[in-house]
Amino acid sequence: MNTDGWQELIKIQQEEENIFTLKKRLDQLQNDNLNETNLQRIRELENILKNIGEKISKNDKEQRKNENELTMLNEQRKVISEKLYGGDIYHSKELNQLQNKLDEMEKKIGILEEKILSLMLEKEDLSSEEKKVKENLALYNQEYEKTKNKFELEQAQLKQELKSHFVKRKKLVSAVSQELYDWYNKLRKEMGGKVLVPVVNGSCGGCHVVLSNYLISRIHFGKELLTCENCGRILYWNE
Repeated sequence: MNTDGWQELIKIQQEEENIFTLKKRLDQLQNDNLNETNLQRIRELENILKNIGEKISKNDKEQRKNENELTMLNEQRKVISEKLYGGDIYHSKELNQLQNKLDEMEKKIGILEEKILSLMLEKEDLSSEEKKVKENLALYNQEYEKTKNKFELEQAQLKQELKSHFVKRKKLVSAVSQELYDWYNKLRKEMGGKVLVPVVNGSCGGCHVVLSNYLISRIHFGKELLTCENCGRILYWNE
């Protein structure tokens, strides 16, 4: 086959190598995307925050219930105290009964006050924990957005480069004969990797087998495209 278009073939091969490298970098970029880890941690923190919120809501409900009960008991204690110390009751038996009721009421009030205090302390701890989780969540969200923007920018740049190399390759392909390109494509599918290789120190630039002087002289003369007798790659003279 004559040598018309072999230089374009080398450029096509280079563009295909560029395309392959860029596709590989895009795949690697997707695989190395650390935002999956950030996103997972964000989801974990959101769940923790949700659980804390539910505990705080339950705490508030329990506290309101106890405070309402405490209010009712205080009102009852006031009524009993007024009866006990109002001076209208003189019988010792009735006074003792009122005193017993008052003592029991005081005991219930004391238990409720301890419960309310305990719930207040628990809410304080929960609120403190909630604040820390929110701070951590904000940091992870900030890091997520930062990483996402960086990833999307790099991805867009690589896609733009890839598009540019596809355009260059298409233009180069249109400049060579269909016969030559089909031959090149056939060899590329059979071998993978480089199809056109230079003669390097008297050897094939692909498989490194030493070439015959006759073959080298024909390649140097440059009237036809020749292949390596060992690996079948197209050989060219690299000035």
